[in-house]
Amino acid sequence: MQTMKVIILLGAVVAMAHAAPESLHGGNSQYGKAVSNSISSADQPPTSSAQNAFLNIVSGDSLAWCGGYTAPECSNACYWLGYRCYRCTSSFWLEGLLILLRRLCYPNRLHDLEITFNRDYSLLSRISNWMTEYIHGQFSHLLRSLNSHEWLTPMKLQEFADTLVNSGCAYPNVVGFIDGTARPICRPSINQRQVYSGYYKTHTLKYQSIMLPNGIIGRLDGPFNGRRHDSAILGLSGLIEELERKFVQNDGSWYTLYGDPGYANQKFIKIGYKNNSRNPLTIQQKNFNRDMSALRVHVEYGFGKVIQLFVFLDYKKNQKLLLQCLRKQYDVAVILSNCHTCLRGSQVTKYFGCAPPELEEYLH
Repeated sequence: MQTMKVIILLGAVVAMAHAAPESLHGGNSQYGKAVSNSISSADQPPTSSAQNAFLNIVSGDSLAWCGGYTAPECSNACYWLGYRCYRCTSSFWLEGLLILLRRLCYPNRLHDLEITFNRDYSLLSRISNWMTEYIHGQFSHLLRSLNSHEWLTPMKLQEFADTLVNSGCAYPNVVGFIDGTARPICRPSINQRQVYSGYYKTHTLKYQSIMLPNGIIGRLDGPFNGRRHDSAILGLSGLIEELERKFVQNDGSWYTLYGDPGYANQKFIKIGYKNNSRNPLTIQQKNFNRDMSALRVHVEYGFGKVIQLFVFLDYKKNQKLLLQCLRKQYDVAVILSNCHTCLRGSQVTKYFGCAPPELEEYLH
């Protein structure tokens, strides 16, 4: 029951976010007249190839899927033709989100979902892909930059630093954690060496994530070739330049992120002590590494939550680089995982005692 409530709330938010102004359905639009003139002679709603449109029959009602049109084009076409477009009805957004969530939650074939949703597998594929494109187009900016989060104010950064200090962090100005994540993929037919990771002994795509103490993945960069090292990905992502603008305060102080030894110790990224044969670690340094590693373990649960919720992304044989847009799939999974954290929290929020933002506030 709780899971269904979460799904319904997410569907409501997506529906409200897309709600088009009534003017799009008005008859005074010149573009609407152009669309009307081009298709007014048709007795049925506009349909073409499988890539553009299809006709869906639901309870005896003819509902046109204007898959090849933008939202204004779709609204105008439906108005002039006098049909109820399936894409323009509120039920589509909830059902589309349900189909997408069911598709991502576990490895499954589209044929297996026909019984659940009473729809043809080709239709389920189009709806799932369309919802992925829509969510990515509307909300992917939340993963591209920390500046996209209006709630991430200097006051909130100081709250994060105090929270981590109270949880045992040895640095007084750490406000989050940075880590690289490798996602296994099916072996591609070309450029196999580019995505092969000698460390993981498999073909992978790498992502760079920033986890905040409130359980939100604040920024996601990637994908990068599996052979890339975390330090090289950091340079390619341009993160340091953004931290220069975001983390430096007016009084000259700054905040930092904490990462694993794969990164270099620098102004905005701190790491633990590295052990070597010439300079073995002291007891104090070992205790420092142990305390900081305890914090990073709980943050790893936050990164793992994405795969825990959307196991489909962990099914290597279906992660085909040349046939699917794996980046958009993973981005959408992270966005939905953040939404889940806003509604129900996570292990990260419970450990640090830091509440996530409200769902509407996060999607704003």
